Amino acid sequence: QVFTLVASQSNGICEDIKTVRVLAGTKPVPNPALPASFDVCKNTMTLLDVVTPVASNLTVGNMLTTTTANEEISAYLQSAKYSKQQFIYKASELIALGGNKPGYITSLSFETINSGASFTNKQYTVKLMLSANTTFNGTNFYSGNFTTVFDQLNYTHTFSGTQQFNFDVPFYWDGVSNIIVEVIQEGQGSGNNAQTYFNTTTGIGNVGMFATNETNSDVLTGTGTTKRLDVNFNFGQTEVSWLPATNLYLDAAGTVLYTQGSNAGSVYALANTSTVYTATLTAPNGCTVSKDYTFNSIDVPTPIVQNQNFCKVTPVVDVVVTNAPANGTVNFYSTATSTVA
Repeated sequence: QVFTLVASQSNGICEDIKTVRVLAGTKPVPNPALPASFDVCKNTMTLLDVVTPVASNLTVGNMLTTTTANEEISAYLQSAKYSKQQFIYKASELIALGGNKPGYITSLSFETINSGASFTNKQYTVKLMLSANTTFNGTNFYSGNFTTVFDQLNYTHTFSGTQQFNFDVPFYWDGVSNIIVEVIQEGQGSGNNAQTYFNTTTGIGNVGMFATNETNSDVLTGTGTTKRLDVNFNFGQTEVSWLPATNLYLDAAGTVLYTQGSNAGSVYALANTSTVYTATLTAPNGCTVSKDYTFNSIDVPTPIVQNQNFCKVTPVVDVVVTNAPANGTVNFYSTATSTVA
């Protein structure tokens, strides 16, 4: 969100105006399926998978076909004064490409074969929003909880190739929602548009919406289309550090020790003593969250049973067992592999 600070004298003769942009980031989310407390036998390993790795980049589209120079779907539109475009990229598409875990999108890119009539577009803004919608119904653009991830007053781009937009603030994808990408830009009002790679969807309805206007950059309605710009999403993942580092390992065999202060989304804890481990999660946007995991180490001693003689049928409860766990239960089995006491 953009805030404007105006400082002036009491009589208003002189003033100074300062614009400040405040970026709101999403806090990292530890694995919700991981319990906060563990009762484990002494000297056993337990996996703490607080954060799982994500694919570094995912490309939706095949980069085979480009828009024409006069189409109003383009990474850089010059033929009109203002342009607004929205495209829906489904979670199922990202998952099929290997994006099966939540993570932070740190940039996206389109691919062009030329620049269009100019190398500059004013007021270039990229916004993202999570949505359950897979298509556009009617002629309305989607509105709501969009996050502005890229915003430049005068954006200069290259002639062709990968057009990458490094986000001002990383965008959190929850791993299950569809993503709506919105691009608003100002063109010079005439000339060719940058020819951009796109794909055409079939059988699911309109996945794109576009409009141009000579006076308004943020119109409410547009034209639906089955065309959608090919896009590459670059992902980053939350980093995790642990305290204490005692009895933490990077492998289940316990051969690689965790180094205090290093990043490890998953560690193995060796339960020697009861311990509280604190995981500090730091998202790519700098937001942090701490989560405690309590280990209750249970030491079960080895029971001692001597050979004993009985003159009649005797219940097993009469067998003398020493070194049994206090307040514990002793079960007898007919064989070493039996599961029925």
